[in-house]
Amino acid sequence: MKQLPPLNALKVFLLTSRCDSFTQAASVVHLTKGAISQKIKLLEEWLGVKLFIRTSGGIELTSQGAELKKTCEAAFSLLEEQIYKLKKQKEKVTKINVGCSASLLSNIFLKNQLKITHKLPEFQLAYHSGVTIDALLNNTVDIFLSGEKYPSGMGVKETMLFKDEIGLIATQSYIERHSQGITVCHALSRKSAWQEWCTASGQSLSVTDELCFATLQLALDAARFGLGVAVAPWFMVETDIRQGHLHAPFGFVECGTGTWLYYREEAADTILQFIDGLKLIVNDIKAAPHDS
Repeated sequence: MKQLPPLNALKVFLLTSRCDSFTQAASVVHLTKGAISQKIKLLEEWLGVKLFIRTSGGIELTSQGAELKKTCEAAFSLLEEQIYKLKKQKEKVTKINVGCSASLLSNIFLKNQLKITHKLPEFQLAYHSGVTIDALLNNTVDIFLSGEKYPSGMGVKETMLFKDEIGLIATQSYIERHSQGITVCHALSRKSAWQEWCTASGQSLSVTDELCFATLQLALDAARFGLGVAVAPWFMVETDIRQGHLHAPFGFVECGTGTWLYYREEAADTILQFIDGLKLIVNDIKAAPHDS
């Protein structure tokens, strides 16, 4: 960038150029007449040209001064317009109330909060876990995420956020040590997950023992500690797989279910814009390698 004189000096010049005298300019700029005269003198010395002609009646612009005035007016107008736009953008942050399970909150939103904030800075998210579709119907939340497919005609619309993919999860050392038979760590909340994975993947493995846990997170913790294998959706384990803590030796397969995003039929355009942005972020996350 080419060298420029001080911005404040150009601002004083522009305001002075709209006045008939340094005295009048001093009252506008809230500086003394001497300070105005000194700033103009320094600017003229910096530029190497005269900007004003001192007359008995006050001051007049030279031809160079008139050209500089025109340029300053355009530049300051553009600068003020851009600053106004930036300030308005900051003021236009839209709050979005999100309802979902604790698992989706932790693994989709909190785990990717920095990415969401970076990609969608105009939205401020407020999370509500443990709520039902009723929270959307009574306006407590703006969007609601669920693995359950609700019937139409409730005054809401839905879009598929992602198709569920599940995989067999274990540590690398456990897989290497138990090629002849495995212990399956079940979650009581979805004990059918093991059979669903076997059917979807076409795998038939020898099971020598089973452990049951109250939640899938506990079953995954057991797998992480080398107690057996667990079946889990990709979004709950993609970070552990990427960091090498867990492995999915058979990859992930679709299991015929999905996670749905629900919103009211009369949702504002800003809500729809957020939904579109969130879907792009989730697609980016899924596009990252998560098979082992």
